[in-house]
Amino acid sequence: MSYSFNSDNNVLSRKIIERNRRGGNNSSQSKNKEKDPVRKEGEEYRKLTAEVSVEKQVIDSVFKAKLMPQTAFEEDVNSIFALVMPQYCGCTLITNPDRNMTLTIYFEDRNDLVWKESTIRAIKSIYDKDAPINNGLDLIERTNHIYKNRQRVWELTQEGKDALAPFISQEFVKGDVRDNNYNWDNTKLAYEVTETNFINGGFNRITTRKLAINLDINKVLAKMYGDRNEEGHKYHYMMVPLSPMPAYTYTDMNGHQIIRKYLIEILQADEENIKAINNEVYMGIAGSSGSLHINRPKRS
Repeated sequence: MSYSFNSDNNVLSRKIIERNRRGGNNSSQSKNKEKDPVRKEGEEYRKLTAEVSVEKQVIDSVFKAKLMPQTAFEEDVNSIFALVMPQYCGCTLITNPDRNMTLTIYFEDRNDLVWKESTIRAIKSIYDKDAPINNGLDLIERTNHIYKNRQRVWELTQEGKDALAPFISQEFVKGDVRDNNYNWDNTKLAYEVTETNFINGGFNRITTRKLAINLDINKVLAKMYGDRNEEGHKYHYMMVPLSPMPAYTYTDMNGHQIIRKYLIEILQADEENIKAINNEVYMGIAGSSGSLHINRPKRS
């Protein structure tokens, strides 16, 4: 196989090689220069003479937070009441659909309870046969009382009411708050429930009636962790359910997830800090205007 080149082709080839050695395609270089509107011929790219710097700040803590399993909190509640109230039989912390939480304690009476001078008899039977009957009016009053509460078995004693009053929501106050006079007949405060326990492998069951009392979670937390700091500022509390506890989560027959207990977060806030934040919130932000509500910088 042979190749033949004419003189014109050899001259063109030499020109292309020489141009590439000098820096490549002149036409492509000129196009690149035209595409860069900032850089002029022979001018280097401008170097930054300043940089964006961010000054580190400290996060001022408004809340103190504590994470704990719901079961641990319920055990803390048990430790408050169980020693002084033999009829106390436990508590439940329920997460409502609106994510608010309700704390309920329960009482029942048994024959095997041990009573001491330092213990409190919190409940008594509505059908108390030991109540004295001095005259016909006492008999009528007892009969009316039984008829009025014929669906109930238990009621709080006066010493039970006095002991529980510091833990009851102001929502149920009747009359002067300082008198600790609560509407104990309100069924949102005190009511009866039935519990069924299966024994002997589930072949037998025992049903008992208990008196349930709804407590104010904030007041319980204030008793646990204090209601004021060293400076006398009042504490406010909040309890938030975070994530389900796997051991207490299951799926029912309809495929719905049932969550019985959560990992909870307890928040404690100084009242003065909350007031300061509220002042900023209600004052608004100066310089925010226009349809985009842009917060505009203040320049001197």
